[in-house]
Amino acid sequence: MIKKLALTGLILSSCSYVSYSDALPLIKTALVGVEDIEISNEFIAQREYSFAKFKMGRSGIAILTLAYVNNDIFEWVSSTNEKIFTYKGKIVKTEGLLSNINVLNIDALIESDFGTSKQFSLLINLTNPSAVIEHRSQYISTENLITESVFIPSLNKNVENFYYMNDSNGRVIRSIQSIHPRLPKIEIDFYYK
Repeated sequence: MIKKLALTGLILSSCSYVSYSDALPLIKTALVGVEDIEISNEFIAQREYSFAKFKMGRSGIAILTLAYVNNDIFEWVSSTNEKIFTYKGKIVKTEGLLSNINVLNIDALIESDFGTSKQFSLLINLTNPSAVIEHRSQYISTENLITESVFIPSLNKNVENFYYMNDSNGRVIRSIQSIHPRLPKIEIDFYYK
């Protein structure tokens, strides 16, 4: 009986073995990050629709294509069906990430007159972990940059989000945002067609 248990233990432990060659790419990604995607004029010309380069910390980079625009909310979709919804560059909902968000009172954001110094509160539904939290936000605008100062009372945490504007049309062309306590900062570069 003891020999059978020992043999079973040996077989099971050998199944969980990760070779050095398998671990090396994982270690490199953890230390250095993934390789960036170069957005050249040629790359832009080959795209039929508007798109965004989505970068989450050092571990994930993807190109998302604009699928729909509904009431000024843009739906961006990746090739593996992750979805990011934005309002004037601000992420208001995600689907398919390890941890997702959904702004429950989107009207408060729309009524806040994006970029003005008016204070407002958003209720955010989180997944992984599941919770509803409040974001108290205020914008500070300079020439081509809107800084959003956010206080999250339940976490006693302050974060700043940045929205870089295009001079000619006033659209957000780049944003850096903290949207979920379990996700790293998200950087998005928007390319409109």
